[in-house]
Amino acid sequence: MDTHEYEAPADIPADEVYQHAADPANLPTAITGGEVGWCDADPSARTVSWGAEGETEARGQLTVHEESIDRCRIVVRSRHADGNVAEGVAELAHAASARTDSRRADQQQGWTG
Repeated sequence: MDTHEYEAPADIPADEVYQHAADPANLPTAITGGEVGWCDADPSARTVSWGAEGETEARGQLTVHEESIDRCRIVVRSRHADGNVAEGVAELAHAASARTDSRRADQQQGWTG
């Protein structure tokens, strides 16, 4: 089983990405390998770790680093049998961004017509 490492910038606040990623249901299969038996979130480090017990030995860690107020860097290290980690990071960033846009629109802080 290979370890996949990937990092990418995202034009979204680090806390928004972390809050989205801290819910194991939001971690894309391309990152986790599809099996999440346990998940640990550390808000102070903006790190999410996960793993699956059994034969798969799937496990990984995602860390979100703040680069500026509206920009972050997502770093993933994942060990699982399949996966396009780059695709998974893009999926995660897109979903977190959509969630943020929706919340801001609901609060009248986003798109205006």
